[in-house]
Amino acid sequence: MRRKFPGVIFFTFLIFLMSAFAVNAAADETASVSFSDLNGMKAAVKDGSVQDTVLEGLVDNPDIYYYKTVADECIALQQGKVYYVLVVREQYSAIAEGYKDLTLIPELSVPCGEVGYVFAKNADGSSLREKINSFLEELEESGELDSLRDYWFTTGDKKTVEIPSGGENGVIKVASAASSPPFIYVQEDTYTGFEVEVLARFAEEYGYGIKIEMMDMSALLPSVTSGKCDMAANCLMKTAEREEQVNFSVTSCEPMFTVLMRNETASKLTGEDYTSDGDVLGFFESLVRSFKKTFITEDRWKMMARGCSTTVMITLLSGILGLLLGLENYKLRASKLKVVSACTGAFNSIMSGTPMVVLLMIFYYIIFGKINIPAFFVAVAAFALNLSSSVSEIYRTCIDSIDIGQTEAALSLGYSSKQTFRKFIFPQALLRALPLLKGQFIALLKGTAIVGFISVQDLTKMGDIIRSRTYDAFFPLLAVAAIYFIISRLIKLGFDRLGIFLSPEKRRERQLKSGGKVK
Repeated sequence: MRRKFPGVIFFTFLIFLMSAFAVNAAADETASVSFSDLNGMKAAVKDGSVQDTVLEGLVDNPDIYYYKTVADECIALQQGKVYYVLVVREQYSAIAEGYKDLTLIPELSVPCGEVGYVFAKNADGSSLREKINSFLEELEESGELDSLRDYWFTTGDKKTVEIPSGGENGVIKVASAASSPPFIYVQEDTYTGFEVEVLARFAEEYGYGIKIEMMDMSALLPSVTSGKCDMAANCLMKTAEREEQVNFSVTSCEPMFTVLMRNETASKLTGEDYTSDGDVLGFFESLVRSFKKTFITEDRWKMMARGCSTTVMITLLSGILGLLLGLENYKLRASKLKVVSACTGAFNSIMSGTPMVVLLMIFYYIIFGKINIPAFFVAVAAFALNLSSSVSEIYRTCIDSIDIGQTEAALSLGYSSKQTFRKFIFPQALLRALPLLKGQFIALLKGTAIVGFISVQDLTKMGDIIRSRTYDAFFPLLAVAAIYFIISRLIKLGFDRLGIFLSPEKRRERQLKSGGKVK
């Protein structure tokens, strides 16, 4: 037994050394995680941000996919459409509320750079910038800015911010996507966040009101440079390219970019256990939770209702105006003056050949760029003119289909050309045009979904706002689709009723079916 004892000690010591080596190797493997492990992988970045530029400097051949909001990025990551997301680390607390199966990789972090407010390069912009710079420097010196950063970037529950609506020095229009918690976002049907509280304090001290104009990220800088808004705020990072177009304030914060992955992917990459500690909900429970977050929490159904009313108003106003302008367009197109006819034809070609979203932004940033007109009316004007070009061709086709003999008969009975057109030709043409006009109206309804590009908060935009808060796509998208479907069915029903009203044959047929007297 004594002879075997040294051997036991030797083998025990050997096993101990091997275990220690394995632990150290695992630790080295974990520590060796770097951005080079992401080479060629699919990455999600936010549209209009600098994330793509940052990734291209960190990763070789990144396969980049662009998304409108952080919520869309997270949904794509959760569904496996991308391998990772580059997010602002300070946003993770909001992400973690909705996605227990996603986690940050602290080893894959990099400074975002300096974040500040954006101003136009003109006298008014420079004046406002100087005031905000002075205010930020005062907050920095007093330590209040650090307190605000600690509150918004570290604590869980967030407060709503009381934003002054007016002041003796006027109202500052602030462009923002308002979809970047905790910097600026919508909560309880109002704007809040770190950047909002700084602006609210500034406005109270300097006698201003604040009006936030919500729009897509890609539209923020153009809205400032065109003069539509006085400044922009949305966790905007300073870059040399951006500073060529706009001026930045002094730095308000310096957040970090961090890689976000699914738990199982992170575990494979790092060797650590990223298993979710959250409770796994059943299918029915998850549906109930999603429904409550989408409609009940913070009375978000009211946001849907407001967005729906905006969509309906734009559709009705631009549709009615488009029908009237379409008739005038037809008359100009049929003019005997070749110059008038050619110019009208060119206008119709431009309208029909330009994508509506591009046309909308041309109207907002160029045609009405220097005019202080609400974006709602810009949208109505753009859609009405675009519709008029299509309606004009419909009128022309249907009017030309009326037998020329009817015009000759009316003229022979002493009617003038205008009377003949108004009393005999146009009513018949309108009846034939109704099926085509019905399709145009429904297409118009669906086309209004792009008005969020110019800060109009329609049904689609409200759905985007709710998704950016709940990090859930299921009910917001289904609700928006269902509402559009219901409105389109109502439009169809309205045109069908109008067709019965205008057609004597259909009226007579309906009266016979209902057992009424034929008039």
